[in-house]
Amino acid sequence: MIGFTEGNANESGDSSGLTGSFESNEDNREEAELQLPITDVVRIMEKILPCNARLSQEARQTVQESATEFISFVTSEAADKCQKDNRETINGDDVYWALENLGLSNYAVAVRRYLQKYRDDELERSANSQGCPTDEEYLTLPLFEENKETSRDRR
Repeated sequence: MIGFTEGNANESGDSSGLTGSFESNEDNREEAELQLPITDVVRIMEKILPCNARLSQEARQTVQESATEFISFVTSEAADKCQKDNRETINGDDVYWALENLGLSNYAVAVRRYLQKYRDDELERSANSQGCPTDEEYLTLPLFEENKETSRDRR
């Protein structure tokens, strides 16, 4: 980022009244890397807003910064729990715990539902990859149709 300060004259005798001072571009790049991608933030915002709504750049950046800060806040709480439990990996249950612990139970309920749905889908995928039928497929299987004999037929 470039910043300017007012001055009477710089050492070279220039009397323009402005001397340039350059801040590190590396700091700005690191800060930008820690933000959520603006394209993703805008895409989510546009899904929620009416078709004819327009978003100012300031609104986009404000939501981007707010969402990034929120995620950092929750992640920090979850990371503290993991550190106390001597674990290195944050999992979905840690995020759920952090939301509850921070008093954000409305979000925690949504996360709990998502986790359950995700785990159910994973179990189904795992069963399908092993060749096992799903619950729906079990209902349509023609079990023992070839050997349909009644107890009277066995006598």
